[in-house]
Amino acid sequence: MDLKKEALVHKYAQELVQNAKFRDQLTVLYENTSDLIAIFSETKLDSVLGSDKFDATEKAGLLHKLSRPESPLLNTYLDTAVAEKEFGMILPVLQEVLVKIGEETQIFDMEVVVAQPLTLAQKERIRQIVESKFSIKTHHLFETVDDGIIGGFIIKVNNQIIDASVRTQIQEIKQKL
Repeated sequence: MDLKKEALVHKYAQELVQNAKFRDQLTVLYENTSDLIAIFSETKLDSVLGSDKFDATEKAGLLHKLSRPESPLLNTYLDTAVAEKEFGMILPVLQEVLVKIGEETQIFDMEVVVAQPLTLAQKERIRQIVESKFSIKTHHLFETVDDGIIGGFIIKVNNQIIDASVRTQIQEIKQKL
C-alpha cells in the first residue's frame, strides 16, 4: 500500500473512532468491526473486493449486505468506500479501527499461538499475566494452534510480540553456534 492510501486508512479509522467516542459508541464500533473482520477472514471477501472480475456494482451489493442498523458510523464509512471505489482499503481501515480503539481504551485483542490447545485455566492465566505486564485489558483471546512452534507460546497484543516458543529458542541457539 502506498503512502497516500496508508494516510487515508489512518484518516478514515481515526474519524470512525473519534465519532464513535463522541457518541459513546466505541464498544458497538469495536464489536461490529470485529464481526466484519471475521467475515472478511472467513469468506476471503478482501480478495473479491480487490478483484477485477467483479464490477463496482457487484462489490457494492456485497457490502450493502454487511450493513447493520446498530452501526450507522460503520455503514457511513462503507458507503463512502463504495462511492469512492476504495474497496481495497476497507479491510485495512477496519483493522486500523481496532488498533485505534485499543489505543483509546487500552483494551486490546490478544492472539496466543501454541503447539497444543490451551485449557481455560491456562488462557485465563496468560490473560492475567499479559494484562499485568503491559498494563492493559484484553477483549478477546484468540488461540491459534501451530505445532510448528514445537512448544511454548507466542503472544501478540498491542503491536507487541512475546515469543517464548521452542522453535525460536532453537533458532537462537543455532545462531550462537
